[in-house]
Amino acid sequence: MTTFAPGDTDILPTQTNTQIQRLQALNNKILQLCDSSPLRALSLAETTVEYARFLYRNTAAPELQSALSAELAQALRLLAHSRL
Repeated sequence: MTTFAPGDTDILPTQTNTQIQRLQALNNKILQLCDSSPLRALSLAETTVEYARFLYRNTAAPELQSALSAELAQALRLLAHSRL
């Protein structure tokens, strides 16, 4: 499991848009893996949730936090699904 260190690393809005797209791609990959490779899906979902939380905590712009929270919620749903 990858660990993201907390700190005062603010993420810029242009970086956040790229990160949101990356989270969407990760969530799509988890969804694809849920049926074919549940252990890989679980591992990827755990890492994705941690990554999304890190981004959410380090993004100051409320409108970007809203988009990140939506992707975090999707990652949590996929994590729960892959644990089943």
